[in-house]
Amino acid sequence: MTTAIQTPLPFREKILPNDLREWIDEHTLARLVLAAVQDEIIPMAHATDRNSDFQPHVLLGLLTYCYATGNYSSTDIELSFTQDMLVRHLCADTYPEAHQSRWFRRNNRRSIQRSLTEVLYRAWRIRCRLDESGPGAPADFNPCFEQGVDEQEALLFAAEAEERINRAVRLDCGSFDC
Repeated sequence: MTTAIQTPLPFREKILPNDLREWIDEHTLARLVLAAVQDEIIPMAHATDRNSDFQPHVLLGLLTYCYATGNYSSTDIELSFTQDMLVRHLCADTYPEAHQSRWFRRNNRRSIQRSLTEVLYRAWRIRCRLDESGPGAPADFNPCFEQGVDEQEALLFAAEAEERINRAVRLDCGSFDC
């Protein structure tokens, strides 16, 4: 039996805001997202559904950005296309239907968690002025082996990413293809 790692409440409330744009500007956040998804390997069997115009890295970037900004519901993500210029940019001007986001999340959860963990960690480092490399830092991030980050700290960022994905799943549970 496996147990899920729970993010301690003080970490979630005091360390990371629900919307990372409270800490860093949206363009820096978008650059962090693009760097995080750039080298992610997504198996073609789980990349996109057959009826999708989306490339897998586009959906990965979209979901990573939305979860980092506190936008979890697939329906809200679909609607954000009309309201958020960066969402349109990340989608390469292809309209993200809610069912596509749910399908991609269901089949690529680990990739989303890895990229979201990296974005959360990098945003935290920028906020704390620990990241001298800036938003253009290499995307070969592994928090467990990053110098200056202990394993417990790395697990907290991974657990926070997992909690945000779980929040998205809970919000989408009313959908038939959840």
